[in-house]
Amino acid sequence: MRKSIARWGTKTTGLELNTHIITQDIEEIKRFFLYIGRKAAIMAIRIILAAAGAAILILAATGIFAYAVAAKAWNELFD
Repeated sequence: MRKSIARWGTKTTGLELNTHIITQDIEEIKRFFLYIGRKAAIMAIRIILAAAGAAILILAATGIFAYAVAAKAWNELFD
């Protein structure tokens, strides 16, 4: 969304108009990279949280399996 600075009754040259458009483009690119940076940071946090959740599930499954093995051994010991 470029905003032209040329107005009726002014003496804006083509060079000044192009300079303004280039400056606007640079500002849009800067805003875009800041937006992408924020999105990347949010995605990194989500990946870390997903990895932590997976680790918790693995530990829980390992604990349940260890409990089942210990219970079976305990039952066989006192049969």
